[in-house]
Amino acid sequence: MYETGKPSSRVPKITPRNNNGAIIIRFQYQGKQYILSPGGQYGDRLAMANADRIASQIKTDIIAGYFDSTLEKYQPKVKQPDNVVSISKDVAPNLQELWQQYKLAKQASVAKTTQKEKWSQIDRCLTKLSPEMLNPENARLLIPELLKTYSVTTLERIINDIHACSNWAFEIGLISINPWRRLKQQLPDKPQSGRTKKAYSRNEVNAIIQAFRGDWYCNIKSAFKDSWYADFVEFLFLTGCRPEEAIALTWDCVKDKVIVFDKAYSCGILKNTKNNKARMFPITPQIRELLDRRLTYVSTISSKLLFPAQNSSYINLRNFTQRYTKRIVENLVNEGKVKQYLPTYNLRNTSITHYLRQGVDIATVAALMETSEEMINQHYWSPDDDIIHNNVQLPEI
Repeated sequence: MYETGKPSSRVPKITPRNNNGAIIIRFQYQGKQYILSPGGQYGDRLAMANADRIASQIKTDIIAGYFDSTLEKYQPKVKQPDNVVSISKDVAPNLQELWQQYKLAKQASVAKTTQKEKWSQIDRCLTKLSPEMLNPENARLLIPELLKTYSVTTLERIINDIHACSNWAFEIGLISINPWRRLKQQLPDKPQSGRTKKAYSRNEVNAIIQAFRGDWYCNIKSAFKDSWYADFVEFLFLTGCRPEEAIALTWDCVKDKVIVFDKAYSCGILKNTKNNKARMFPITPQIRELLDRRLTYVSTISSKLLFPAQNSSYINLRNFTQRYTKRIVENLVNEGKVKQYLPTYNLRNTSITHYLRQGVDIATVAALMETSEEMINQHYWSPDDDIIHNNVQLPEI
C-alpha cells in the first residue's frame, strides 16, 4: 500500500549492495526491514544503473510520502512467460512456482549455457514430482523421493540450484520460512569421483589416430567416415586443449607462430573459454604439418571452423564421444592395441602427461593449458603404468 500525507523527514540510506555477485537493495524504514532484488549482476553497468534508479525512486517516494511498502511499484516490470505460475500471496507457493519465478529473475544474469544445461535438468526433475511433493510441508520427503531416480552426484547438483532458489525466495520475501534450506544435509555421502587421471600411452595414441585416419572400424557403406575427424583427435593430443575449445577454433585464430584459444563451444552455445582468458599455444612442427593438411579442406568447407562436423557445423562433443571415440577405442581394446577405453576429454590428460614426461616443467605446462599446478596434480598427471605394473626399470638417479 502507498503511504500518503506528511512527507518523511528521515530518509534511510538506500543503495544497491553486492549479494554473492547479485544486486540487492536492503534498507530499514519505520522499524521494518525491506529487501528488493532488482535483477542483474553487481558490477554490470546497465544492471547497476537500473538498481540506482530504483533506489532513487524509493528515496523520492519516502520524501514525498508515496512510498509503496509492498515494494510492488519498484519490482522490475518483466512480462512473465506463459509457463510461469503467478504466486498468490494468500497461499504458500510450492517449489515449482518459486523455481519459475527464480528463473525469471535471474535469466539476465545467468550464463545461457547454465540455463540450457543445468536449468533444464531442474525443470525435468520438478516435473517428475507430484504436486503434493512440491509443497513446503513435504520438503523433508524430497530427497528420499529423488534418490529413487537420481544418483547422489547428480542430485547434489540439482539440490544446489534448488537451495539457491529457496534462499533467494526467502531473501526477497516470497516465503516467510525456508523449508528447503536443509536439503543438502539430507544427502547421503557422495561416492568417489568417477573422473580418472588415466592417459593413453604414445603407442595407444598412434593406434587411435591411425584407426580414425584409416577408417578401420567404419561401415564401408557409411557416408560419414571416421577419417573426417582424425585431425581433430590428433590436434587434441598435440595441444592438450579442452575439446570444446578445439571445436570452436576458426582459421583467424591461427597466427604465424601461435594458435589463440579465445572461445569454446558447449551445449549448443558459443562462449568464452572456461576461465574467460584468451591464451596462446605455440605451433610446433607437428601442429604446422597438421594445419597445412587442413588447408586442403578449405575449398570444400563453407564455414571458417578449423574442425567442423561433416555437415559444416560445430561438432557435438557428447555425440562424437559416443558415436566415434567409444566405438573405435573399444574395438582397439578388443584387439589388444589399447588397454582400456577413456573418454575424448582424456586426450587432455594424455597431452599434459606426455609433455611432463618429456621434461617440460609443470609451471610451463600449467600456463600452456590454462590450468594450475594443483589441478594438474589432482586431475591430469597420470602415473606411469609401465613402471608400476609392467616391471619397466626405473632410470638411474
